Amino acid sequence: MKTSELLREAKKGLWWGNSCVPDSYASYIETSYVCIAIDRAGVRTGHSYLARNLRERLRIRLGKHDTVLGWLRYEVGVPEAHITGRNVQAYRHRWLDALIAEYEAKGD
Repeated sequence: MKTSELLREAKKGLWWGNSCVPDSYASYIETSYVCIAIDRAGVRTGHSYLARNLRERLRIRLGKHDTVLGWLRYEVGVPEAHITGRNVQAYRHRWLDALIAEYEAKGD
């Protein structure tokens, strides 16, 4: 499986940030974070090793921050007024789209 295909599969499981909030906090966590969506896609497709490897590459990109939210706040300097669940989730989807394009361009 190509990395771009795994990312597409992960995007399917990522919450869209619409008004339908997931049923529970646990469900919210499971469907909101990119790395968790990648892990779950790896399990669904039988490519857990690829998912773990990709997750580590993304953690390197985030640097000292554990999440996209921390990266947006402290590296990019997004004003707190713009940090909403929907905005952050929309960014996560845009980031996945950019990653898919990047890996497709590499042929991966």
